[in-house]
Amino acid sequence: MILKDKHQKLLNSDEFCKWRSNYPESYLTHVFLMLDSFKNIDNLQQEVKDHEFQFGYYDPGYDRITTFILKDTIQVLPDAEVFKEGENKLNEILIENVKISELEAVEKSLLLIKEKYKAHQPDKIIIILQNLGDFELYNITIVTKSFHILNIKINASSGDIISENLSSVFDLKKKVI
Repeated sequence: MILKDKHQKLLNSDEFCKWRSNYPESYLTHVFLMLDSFKNIDNLQQEVKDHEFQFGYYDPGYDRITTFILKDTIQVLPDAEVFKEGENKLNEILIENVKISELEAVEKSLLLIKEKYKAHQPDKIIIILQNLGDFELYNITIVTKSFHILNIKINASSGDIISENLSSVFDLKKKVI
Protein backbone atom coordinates (compact mmCIF):
# COMPACT_ATOMS: atom_id res chain seq x y z
CA MET A 1 0.00 0.00 0.00
CA ILE A 2 1.54 3.28 -1.11
CA LEU A 3 -0.34 5.17 1.61
CA LYS A 4 1.07 2.98 4.39
CA ASP A 5 4.59 3.21 2.94
CA LYS A 6 4.39 7.00 2.75
CA HIS A 7 3.01 7.16 6.30
CA GLN A 8 5.88 5.03 7.58
CA LYS A 9 8.34 7.31 5.77
CA LEU A 10 6.75 10.26 7.58
CA LEU A 11 6.88 8.55 10.98
CA ASN A 12 10.58 7.77 10.50
CA SER A 13 11.52 11.27 9.32
CA ASP A 14 13.51 13.77 11.36
CA GLU A 15 10.90 16.44 10.59
CA PHE A 16 8.08 14.41 12.08
CA CYS A 17 10.05 13.17 15.11
CA LYS A 18 11.10 16.73 15.96
CA TRP A 19 7.53 18.01 15.58
CA ARG A 20 6.09 15.05 17.52
CA SER A 21 8.31 15.79 20.52
CA ASN A 22 6.42 19.09 20.91
CA TYR A 23 2.97 17.57 20.26
CA PRO A 24 2.98 14.09 21.85
CA GLU A 25 -0.83 13.93 22.19
CA SER A 26 -1.46 14.46 18.47
CA TYR A 27 -2.92 11.78 16.25
CA LEU A 28 -3.60 11.14 12.56
CA THR A 29 -7.01 12.41 11.44
CA HIS A 30 -6.83 12.51 7.66
CA VAL A 31 -4.83 11.54 4.62
CA PHE A 32 -5.41 13.57 1.46
CA LEU A 33 -4.41 12.81 -2.12
CA MET A 34 -5.56 14.51 -5.30
CA LEU A 35 -5.07 12.97 -8.70
CA ASP A 36 -5.37 15.98 -10.95
CA SER A 37 -4.36 14.37 -14.20
CA PHE A 38 -4.39 10.96 -15.73
CA LYS A 39 -1.31 10.69 -17.87
CA ASN A 40 -1.57 6.94 -17.75
CA ILE A 41 -4.84 5.63 -16.36
CA ASP A 42 -3.67 2.09 -17.13
CA ASN A 43 -0.84 2.55 -14.64
CA LEU A 44 -2.83 3.91 -11.74
CA GLN A 45 -0.24 2.73 -9.23
CA GLN A 46 2.42 4.96 -10.77
CA GLU A 47 -0.03 7.88 -10.92
CA VAL A 48 -0.70 7.56 -7.18
CA LYS A 49 2.96 7.09 -6.35
CA ASP A 50 3.91 10.25 -8.29
CA HIS A 51 1.46 12.53 -6.47
CA GLU A 52 1.91 14.16 -3.10
CA PHE A 53 0.26 12.80 0.02
CA GLN A 54 -0.90 15.04 2.85
CA PHE A 55 -1.12 13.65 6.38
CA GLY A 56 -3.07 15.69 8.94
CA TYR A 57 -2.32 15.37 12.66
CA TYR A 58 -4.67 16.85 15.23
CA ASP A 59 -3.58 17.98 18.67
CA PRO A 60 -6.61 18.08 21.01
CA GLY A 61 -4.79 20.21 23.60
CA TYR A 62 -4.20 23.02 21.11
CA ASP A 63 -7.25 22.26 18.95
CA ARG A 64 -5.05 22.70 15.87
CA ILE A 65 -4.08 20.52 12.95
CA THR A 66 -0.65 20.18 11.37
CA THR A 67 -0.30 18.90 7.83
CA PHE A 68 2.72 17.10 6.47
CA ILE A 69 3.16 17.00 2.70
CA LEU A 70 5.14 14.11 1.26
CA LYS A 71 6.41 13.89 -2.27
CA ASP A 72 10.14 13.88 -2.85
CA THR A 73 10.71 15.72 0.42
CA ILE A 74 8.68 16.33 3.58
CA GLN A 75 7.14 19.73 4.11
CA VAL A 76 5.52 20.75 7.40
CA LEU A 77 2.72 23.29 7.02
CA PRO A 78 2.00 25.73 9.86
CA ASP A 79 -0.65 24.68 12.39
CA ALA A 80 -4.13 25.52 11.18
CA GLU A 81 -7.62 25.88 12.58
CA VAL A 82 -9.73 22.77 12.60
CA PHE A 83 -12.87 22.58 10.47
CA LYS A 84 -15.38 20.75 12.62
CA GLU A 85 -18.96 21.24 13.65
CA GLY A 86 -19.34 22.50 17.21
CA GLU A 87 -17.59 20.39 19.79
CA ASN A 88 -17.41 17.31 17.60
CA LYS A 89 -14.20 15.42 18.14
CA LEU A 90 -11.89 14.58 15.26
CA ASN A 91 -11.51 10.83 15.18
CA GLU A 92 -8.16 9.12 14.96
CA ILE A 93 -7.30 7.03 11.92
CA LEU A 94 -5.88 3.69 12.90
CA ILE A 95 -3.76 2.73 9.92
CA GLU A 96 -3.80 -0.93 10.97
CA ASN A 97 -7.59 -0.93 10.34
CA VAL A 98 -7.08 0.06 6.70
CA LYS A 99 -7.23 -3.22 4.79
CA ILE A 100 -7.84 -2.04 1.23
CA SER A 101 -5.40 0.27 -0.49
CA GLU A 102 -6.08 3.67 -1.91
CA LEU A 103 -5.55 2.06 -5.33
CA GLU A 104 -8.30 -0.49 -4.70
CA ALA A 105 -10.63 2.29 -3.55
CA VAL A 106 -9.97 4.32 -6.70
CA GLU A 107 -10.37 1.22 -8.88
CA LYS A 108 -13.75 0.50 -7.22
CA SER A 109 -14.76 4.10 -7.91
CA LEU A 110 -13.70 3.91 -11.56
CA LEU A 111 -15.55 0.60 -11.95
CA LEU A 112 -18.68 2.22 -10.48
CA ILE A 113 -18.38 5.00 -13.06
CA LYS A 114 -17.98 2.45 -15.84
CA GLU A 115 -21.04 0.48 -14.68
CA LYS A 116 -23.38 3.24 -13.55
CA TYR A 117 -22.16 6.68 -14.62
CA LYS A 118 -20.72 6.14 -18.12
CA ALA A 119 -21.50 9.69 -19.25
CA HIS A 120 -19.35 11.14 -16.46
CA GLN A 121 -15.68 10.56 -17.17
CA PRO A 122 -13.30 11.57 -14.36
CA ASP A 123 -11.16 14.67 -14.58
CA LYS A 124 -9.89 14.94 -10.99
CA ILE A 125 -10.06 12.47 -8.13
CA ILE A 126 -9.79 13.58 -4.51
CA ILE A 127 -9.12 10.82 -2.01
CA ILE A 128 -9.48 11.42 1.71
CA LEU A 129 -8.93 8.70 4.27
CA GLN A 130 -10.75 9.58 7.49
CA ASN A 131 -12.63 8.12 10.40
CA LEU A 132 -16.17 9.44 10.79
CA GLY A 133 -16.95 7.51 13.95
CA ASP A 134 -17.20 3.76 13.62
CA PHE A 135 -14.55 2.92 11.04
CA GLU A 136 -11.99 4.26 8.61
CA LEU A 137 -13.29 5.16 5.20
CA TYR A 138 -12.17 6.50 1.89
CA ASN A 139 -14.16 9.58 1.01
CA ILE A 140 -13.63 9.87 -2.73
CA THR A 141 -14.78 12.88 -4.71
CA ILE A 142 -14.56 12.71 -8.47
CA VAL A 143 -14.95 15.86 -10.53
CA THR A 144 -16.08 14.79 -13.98
CA LYS A 145 -15.57 16.24 -17.42
CA SER A 146 -19.36 16.66 -17.63
CA PHE A 147 -19.33 19.16 -14.71
CA HIS A 148 -20.61 16.74 -12.12
CA ILE A 149 -19.30 15.67 -8.76
CA LEU A 150 -19.51 12.04 -7.73
CA ASN A 151 -18.91 11.35 -4.05
CA ILE A 152 -18.27 7.77 -3.03
CA LYS A 153 -17.65 6.53 0.50
CA ILE A 154 -15.85 3.19 0.79
CA ASN A 155 -15.22 1.24 3.99
CA ALA A 156 -11.41 1.07 4.23
CA SER A 157 -11.54 -2.27 6.01
CA SER A 158 -14.12 -4.25 4.04
CA GLY A 159 -14.03 -2.40 0.72
CA ASP A 160 -17.81 -2.04 0.72
CA ILE A 161 -19.29 1.02 -0.96
CA ILE A 162 -21.23 2.78 1.80
CA SER A 163 -22.75 5.54 -0.29
CA GLU A 164 -22.58 7.29 -3.64
CA ASN A 165 -23.99 10.62 -4.71
CA LEU A 166 -23.85 12.36 -8.09
CA SER A 167 -24.62 16.05 -8.33
CA SER A 168 -24.08 18.81 -10.84
CA VAL A 169 -21.46 21.47 -10.23
CA PHE A 170 -24.20 23.94 -11.12
CA ASP A 171 -26.31 22.68 -8.20
CA LEU A 172 -23.52 23.77 -5.87
CA LYS A 173 -23.69 27.26 -7.34
CA LYS A 174 -27.40 27.42 -6.51
CA LYS A 175 -26.69 26.44 -2.89
CA VAL A 176 -23.96 29.07 -2.50
CA ILE A 177 -25.95 31.93 -4.01
